[in-house]
Amino acid sequence: MSIGTLTLSPTCLPCGYYLRAVGGVLVGAGDTTNMLAWINGYDITAVAWGALQTGNFTSPSQTSPPTQSGGGIVGVLTGSQNELNALNAGQSPPCTISASGTPVAYRAQALLPFPTAYYIIAWGGPMDSSLSETCGSPAFWVAQGCIYPQQADDQYPMIVDLPIPDDTIDDAVLVQNYYIGIIQPGAGYSNMNGPQFAIQQDLTGMTAANSHMNGFSPNWNPNALCDASPEDPFTGEDP
Repeated sequence: MSIGTLTLSPTCLPCGYYLRAVGGVLVGAGDTTNMLAWINGYDITAVAWGALQTGNFTSPSQTSPPTQSGGGIVGVLTGSQNELNALNAGQSPPCTISASGTPVAYRAQALLPFPTAYYIIAWGGPMDSSLSETCGSPAFWVAQGCIYPQQADDQYPMIVDLPIPDDTIDDAVLVQNYYIGIIQPGAGYSNMNGPQFAIQQDLTGMTAANSHMNGFSPNWNPNALCDASPEDPFTGEDP
């Protein structure tokens, strides 16, 4: 996924920051091609802000799920709301992600109703053995991040498509999640592995301790600016 904007009527503006997501669960594992195609083709604009829609697949051969479930996004998913579980190639040593588990994938959009600067951070578990003694430990490390400066007022409300996690962007960290947050001077820091959005003072002063993460990978650059164009902020790929 990529970063993009869309103009909304002021009459439909929620009074706050919101997420919406669509995803799928493949019970029993197997080839995820059909499930991912269904997720990518789903009209996410039909999902209400603050909600998520999940397709429940029971066979890899299904091109659409036999059942779907929906509900509020709060308390169901955390962080960026984009999660890949057992969908990465899993061949990057020294850690191996097993494809035998139940694959789950979500894509998400965030609504930024007011002019603001925001950031996206990629994080996940360690692939570099120097970051963790045990690859299977629940240690979360920040891989990369960048800041989108505040845009002109006429660019808001803004809809941001969060990138799908990409485990090729950092040799040290298996990127499993993207995290979106709002930059507000003097706000302090929030737990990244928790709320839908985190209000941060800035990224330059963010530490592993005040972000409740285990650490930063060698690629971490707290001063990086995002390219405000419809490209993935980390890979630079077009949508």
